[in-house]
Amino acid sequence: MRTSTLRGLTFVEILVASSLLTLISAVSLSFLAVLQRGGTTVSKNTNIGVDARRVLGELTKDLRQTGWAYDEATNANFERGPSTATVPAGFPPTLFGDTSLGALPTLSFRKRTGFSGDLDADWSEWVSYQVVLDGNFTNVQGTPQRFLLRRRVAIDTDDDGVITVGEPDTTVTIVQNLSRVAFARPDGGDALSLQDDLNIDLTIQLTLSSPVGSGGAPPPGISVSYRERARMNNLPEDRN
Repeated sequence: MRTSTLRGLTFVEILVASSLLTLISAVSLSFLAVLQRGGTTVSKNTNIGVDARRVLGELTKDLRQTGWAYDEATNANFERGPSTATVPAGFPPTLFGDTSLGALPTLSFRKRTGFSGDLDADWSEWVSYQVVLDGNFTNVQGTPQRFLLRRRVAIDTDDDGVITVGEPDTTVTIVQNLSRVAFARPDGGDALSLQDDLNIDLTIQLTLSSPVGSGGAPPPGISVSYRERARMNNLPEDRN
């Protein structure tokens, strides 16, 4: 009669195998978590970059629709818009500044909406971009101030210099989670006039919380900053 040489695993062998399996699983899960956080970081960077470019694109487009009207047939500027220095009653005036220096900047100006030849009627639409304090970032290192940007569009239909009840007047928030906004004239001026080739420097910085933490304190946020120079003049190169 032959005796079998097969035997089962001992308790110690089972314990060692279980420990190794647990260790391998923990390392794998940790690696997957790092990949997931990295993917979240990339996704947040992409999203806030898209938001920043979208906002600057809207603002630049609005600014280019004020100033001079451009005649493609004669290849020349033919009509200057009415002054934006005096805004309608109840409409915020332009205030250049930088939130990092304690300001809440605002840009208010008239946009061209028609071609009737009546300056007041053709430029009856008022647009305002206003920075508003929105508390603080609670999950970002240092809890910096947080801002949002609102866009207000109103139409002075009766050209009386006052936006009254019944006239179109809409305000929407176009972007949140701003950590810095700055509106400035490169020449240091403090008025939004309609002189030739008036440039406006626009700076916005968006910040989101980082998915990668360190201990109990919140980590630095993920920030993206963009700057654009807009011209309040409808020249051909501005109309692409």
